[in-house]
Amino acid sequence: MSVTCSSPDLIALQANVDVALQAAVTGHEANPFAHPEQKQVRQVITSTGAVYDPATGPQLRTAIDAIVGCAVSAHQADGSAHPELPQVRKVITDAGLTYNPADTGQLSQAISAIVEAVEPPDATETVKGVVRLANNAEAQAGALYTVAVHPAGLKATVDALINGAPASLNTLGELAAAIGYDANYAVTVAGQMALKAPLASPVLTGTPTAPTPAAGDNSGTLATTAFVKGSVDTAVSGLVNGAPTALNTLGELAAALGNDANYAVTVAGQMALKAPLASPELTGTPTAPTPVAGDNSTKIATTAFVKGSVDTAVSGLINGAPGALDTLNELAAALGNDANFAASVANMLAQKAPLASPALTGTPTAPTPAAGDNSSALATTAFVKGAVDGLGQTVMMPVGMECWYPGTTAPAGWLVENGALVSRADYPMLWAFVQASGMMVSDASWQSGTANRSKFSSGDGTTTFRLPDLITDGLFIRAQSPGDGNFGRRQEDDLKSHTHAYHTQIGSYGAGGGVQELFNNLGTVQTVMSTGGNETRPKNAGRLPIIKAH
Repeated sequence: MSVTCSSPDLIALQANVDVALQAAVTGHEANPFAHPEQKQVRQVITSTGAVYDPATGPQLRTAIDAIVGCAVSAHQADGSAHPELPQVRKVITDAGLTYNPADTGQLSQAISAIVEAVEPPDATETVKGVVRLANNAEAQAGALYTVAVHPAGLKATVDALINGAPASLNTLGELAAAIGYDANYAVTVAGQMALKAPLASPVLTGTPTAPTPAAGDNSGTLATTAFVKGSVDTAVSGLVNGAPTALNTLGELAAALGNDANYAVTVAGQMALKAPLASPELTGTPTAPTPVAGDNSTKIATTAFVKGSVDTAVSGLINGAPGALDTLNELAAALGNDANFAASVANMLAQKAPLASPALTGTPTAPTPAAGDNSSALATTAFVKGAVDGLGQTVMMPVGMECWYPGTTAPAGWLVENGALVSRADYPMLWAFVQASGMMVSDASWQSGTANRSKFSSGDGTTTFRLPDLITDGLFIRAQSPGDGNFGRRQEDDLKSHTHAYHTQIGSYGAGGGVQELFNNLGTVQTVMSTGGNETRPKNAGRLPIIKAH
């Protein structure tokens, strides 16, 4: 509907309308759906007789062109006709202006006001519109798609993301540098952690080290070899505790004890040969230093001291009797006024036993010594009976004595002489007897034949020894002189060498034990007949050979 006009006024009017229209069109094309909400725009479009269609972007421009075109056409016909044109007046008044036909710029102002009044909707992902600036909370939430973030909001969002991180770690570059630009940092750290020891029950390898705790530490802190050495040195120092250099090691102490593992027993044995401080019973001819004359202390008095003291005392008695006995009356009273004091004392002494070889009568008694006493103390019948009872039935049987026992098992304290190996530790007294008996051979010699079976053997040479075997061949005991050599020997069956005389004639000849010999006419033995058992023996009775073992 655009019309070209030659009137200067109409040309100016169209230029003003074009300026306003261009502003409206620019805004409308940028957001074609902005005008449907503006009543004024809708009225402008519908006032031209057009059907409002929000999808048609150029409707507003087309409507304005129609209105301006009509106004220009009317004005060309009548230069004053267009101010009364209802459409133009309505556009001016809808814009809030007071219509003034003399103001040729009102229509342009009205159109500009209408365009400026159009407020486009908020933009969306599918609709063009106004993009609002987000506030700080919306910027940090990041949930809206239709708002724009301004620098302050962006800074607030970044600050919230940093959230107080130190300046050296508040950028992605710094964080990447902190993890060594390793895109597989988690895997790398996991691999490194696999090479580290756990806090609970670590199994360390190689040569682990740790800080050395302070000396004397008594906690759960790991102890290093330095700590242990220091502790051991301290402990050893405490153990030495000022001992002299010559006695501050176990080797030196052992040497000081004569390297005697039984030093206490050795010293106890030596001490047993020494006199005790309390009630010593000295023997032989004990001596001691002679105290000075007049000594009145607990020192031992020798015979020299006693003689000197007695001589001095007698001299003093003669020359200076004590006040209580310095008269005959006092001495007489002291003797009980007995003119025969010596005889009385002699009679009383006659009733006493002498110290040397006393001949006691009646029923003398004395304290019974402790069992096992081996001293010069008197032995009472109770002591003797206890000692005899302790010996039992074997009091007269020494170890090593052999007997023929009428029983099938040896009694207590005896062993059967059957060639058995026995323990040296179990029978120490019998083993001591065997070694001194002169009847012991090596076990190899004992077993090499029967010649040494009647003797003892040294057994395994360390822990055992072997008894004689008198049972196997039923041996008899025969007296033997120690000077015969091979004492304790065994002799096998034998007959003393002898001869038998006989006549070489036909007939019979009897010779000991009913032996008959039949001879032919040439005098040779034709047939020999014998009698007897499988051994030569005297009459005997069986008993069990046993030996006293302890």
